Amino acid sequence: MMLEEAPISIAINGERHVVLSCSPHDALALGAGHLLAEGWVHARSEIHEITLADAHRVDAVIDSQRLAESRAVRAHQLSNGCGVRHVLDCDGAFLPRASPGLPPSDMAGLLRSLFAAADAASTEGGLHAVALADGTSFVHATTDVTRHCAVDRVIGMALLADTPMRGLGLVLTARISGAIALKAAAAGLGWIASRSIATSVAREIATASGLILIERAARRADA
Repeated sequence: MMLEEAPISIAINGERHVVLSCSPHDALALGAGHLLAEGWVHARSEIHEITLADAHRVDAVIDSQRLAESRAVRAHQLSNGCGVRHVLDCDGAFLPRASPGLPPSDMAGLLRSLFAAADAASTEGGLHAVALADGTSFVHATTDVTRHCAVDRVIGMALLADTPMRGLGLVLTARISGAIALKAAAAGLGWIASRSIATSVAREIATASGLILIERAARRADA
């Protein structure tokens, strides 16, 4: 079995802004989640329209003022080289605030289910698995060859289903990067649990945004 990876482009207001290399399933959810997780929009209501132009292109229409603001942030990040640290070092006004949530007590059980989902999707391995969870179970779950795209997609699944995300948490099989911590805060999640650890930037973003990090929640051998 060969893991499929393909480019998925996201066009905003008629102009292509990003091309993601990822698992090509559920492209619409991927696109919607990326818009929210990367700060192009702050809520589902700011996405006026989102459609699939074809299997590998998502077309979205958002408020023109929001688009201009997002472009300005990205121009600053490029010219100053601050990247994801923009919200820490340059403009804290762009740092989203996480929402309170109750981490589940049976973390090993959730991770066991998450690994099972990844194994079912690819018997040879190689997939990252991510889920949104409440205090007891998964609300949405997905897999991807790219961990950041898996996070975008699961957020998009909730967004398109009108699932309230405030207070939910993110459970993932990969390490927690700064970008993933920022995506979780942007979605209004309350916590992230991982079998791995968080990077230094992820910990800074978590502290600043109020996001709870649960590192090494359960090793795979124990899950």
